[in-house]
Amino acid sequence: MAGKTCKIYITFLVVISSGLLMFEPASRSILARAEDQTAVKTETLTISTHVLDTSVGKPAANVIVIVYRLTENDPKQDGGDQWLEINQSLTDKQGRIDQLLYSTDFQNGVYKLRFDIRPYFNLQNITNFYPFIDVIVQCQENEHYHVPLLISPFGYSTYRGS
Repeated sequence: MAGKTCKIYITFLVVISSGLLMFEPASRSILARAEDQTAVKTETLTISTHVLDTSVGKPAANVIVIVYRLTENDPKQDGGDQWLEINQSLTDKQGRIDQLLYSTDFQNGVYKLRFDIRPYFNLQNITNFYPFIDVIVQCQENEHYHVPLLISPFGYSTYRGS
């Protein structure tokens, strides 16, 4: 085989387990499944958000956002409606979460996005008036909902974005 070269490509799958970053050889079937899952998740956006700190004119990174769905219970039973936690995520360095809820978890109904802004302002040694902000929205299937949130230590504003 003089003069011929042979290239070998080894693909590794990055796995995060218990806070450790590990590299494992990936078989074609694992890669195909990972690609399929990524394709499904990116094509089925349902709820996203963008948090901006208007007091400094910058994105609010690392804000905890928890998504709840209102469950309607029998009013004759104990207390009626309750909020069921569906997902929890952190805003990225641009203040965004592109996918708070996947279509597999989505149902028509009322959702609550709870923005826990205490840690964000505490890290900056800023006293804020609202420890968390609840934004409650009505959502229907086959639509995408973008919920921007503008925050400052003593106020906030939100609207349905695109």
